[in-house]
Amino acid sequence: MSDDEKTTELPVKIDVAAKAEVKLDVSAEIPTDSMGRLTDAITDIIRPFSEARGLKADLIRLQREEIAIEIIKLAHQRIDEQGLSIKPVPNKVLIPILEKASLEETDSTLIEAWANLLASASVNYDIEVNTFSEILSAIGPREADIIKEMLGTNDLSQWEDRHARATASSAFQLYNKGEVIKPRILKAIDEQDQNIFVELLEYFPSDYPVLVTIIGKGVATERANKIDTIFEKKFFTDNARGFVILERQGLIKESYAGFGWDGKISDDGPSGVNWYEFTELGFAFVQRIAIKALKNQE
Repeated sequence: MSDDEKTTELPVKIDVAAKAEVKLDVSAEIPTDSMGRLTDAITDIIRPFSEARGLKADLIRLQREEIAIEIIKLAHQRIDEQGLSIKPVPNKVLIPILEKASLEETDSTLIEAWANLLASASVNYDIEVNTFSEILSAIGPREADIIKEMLGTNDLSQWEDRHARATASSAFQLYNKGEVIKPRILKAIDEQDQNIFVELLEYFPSDYPVLVTIIGKGVATERANKIDTIFEKKFFTDNARGFVILERQGLIKESYAGFGWDGKISDDGPSGVNWYEFTELGFAFVQRIAIKALKNQE
């Protein structure tokens, strides 16, 4: 599968108007001549997601009310699409989600991720969603694109069990396929063939979300061997700082596998592969913000 063929549903900007078939109990027009009236109108829209005691309008501090409205509508739509019911979200989580989400630009690709987080919090509440709202507010479209690239077409449902993830992660098969992989790596480096980064995925557990980013070619001497030629995936080169941000947020981690030198001084020295995969926190985060986040959560 080529890079061009890798697609995912996270996160895609949706034209809410085009989804008019979803029945929402929301007024088509919201008064704009008064901040208080506008906030009261938003509170009416929020009501199905709020606690029984309600949500006071003056507790909400929104930067862009229209963004909050779109996110609430999309969250309602996500739940409706799955045939599920809206459940109240504690104010200590609901308010921060809406306030942080309202800081997004009107054309932000993260709006859908915020809507999915709110929908997920309603269907299956856990205080972790508060942490995820903090993380989501700290990343941008570049970091969302990295998550999308790592997910590809993979469905996380088969990796819901943390023990299965741990086993898959530790059962990486590059080590056992070194005699096959090493020649392909060396050839790809010499030819600057970016296809190698996709080809190497066949040696990972099936459908395991991972992104190979760097391969290296070494030199051998009588005393030591080392990697001195680095070949990076273009997507990684173009978004390197985004990987750092996601790693510092604890969502992804970098791993490495090396293939040794056979003891002979030749051009066929050591080589290695670097890749990124989701951490335990990263898996939970992605399951909350992905479009399919509501599956198996009720």
